[in-house]
Amino acid sequence: YGSTDYDSKLRDCLASVYGKKKLIIALDAINQLNNANDSKLLNWLPLNAPNVQFILSTTPEDESYRRLSSMSAPEIFIEPLDTDTQKTIIHDYLSVFGKQDGLTAEQVDFVIRHKIAQSPLVLRTFLDELIIWGDYDRLSERLTYYFSSESVEVFFESVVHRYEEDFGYEFVMDCLST
Repeated sequence: YGSTDYDSKLRDCLASVYGKKKLIIALDAINQLNNANDSKLLNWLPLNAPNVQFILSTTPEDESYRRLSSMSAPEIFIEPLDTDTQKTIIHDYLSVFGKQDGLTAEQVDFVIRHKIAQSPLVLRTFLDELIIWGDYDRLSERLTYYFSSESVEVFFESVVHRYEEDFGYEFVMDCLST
């Protein structure tokens, strides 16, 4: 598909909900869009669609942020999680699943020493991965697996790799490319 095909499909989709129920569309990390066809200017995104609200995330240094600022879009800045907040999230989230003792104090410290764990999305994703991980004898090995890099991209590649191990490469690729 060319970009105009996607523009048309998005507009058709949104037109089908006009005048009906409210729709909220969240697009995370629009700063990671390829800027082909000036996509970061967001002209393809019908931000004034009736009964449709968009929640977008980007970074302040990106063209998409400058475009949104020029449109006077409301802003909420998300700061990295501090150590105390990270510890509280780890404990409270694991407690919901009866796994509050799943990590030792040393393992919690290992996680929060990594800058990427300051991201709410990374920390929550890691905790979800931890909850389904059943081999607590090899937990320290798994922590190293997820936090082997200070790159958010490498972290999520590790998560996708785990999906591939559990469900097979073909299945994961089909799901991610649909």
